[in-house]
Amino acid sequence: MKRRIKMFDSGCSAEITFLEFLLSKKGKGLSDKTLLTYRSHFAAVRKCLDTQKPVLQLKKNELDRMIGKIRDQALAPNTIRSYTRTLNYFVS
Repeated sequence: MKRRIKMFDSGCSAEITFLEFLLSKKGKGLSDKTLLTYRSHFAAVRKCLDTQKPVLQLKKNELDRMIGKIRDQALAPNTIRSYTRTLNYFVS
C-alpha cells in the first residue's frame, strides 16, 4: 500500500500554509510572475479572512463570507474571479 505524502501541516495557520504552498509551486516550476500574482491575491484575501486560523479549520461559510466581503469592495468581476481562483488552488 502506497503512503501519500502530506503537503502541509494541518496545525499551521493559513498564512504559513500559503507560504509553504508558494515554495511548493516554485519547486514545480511556476514562474516568478505567477507566484507574485498569487502573493498579491492572497494579500487581498488576508484583508477579509482570518489567516492566523489553521487552514483545515476554515469552514466553507467563512470562505463564502470572505468572497462576499471582497464583492462589497466593488472590485471588477474578473478581479473577484482571480482572487477566488487563487484561493481554490490553495485549498485544493
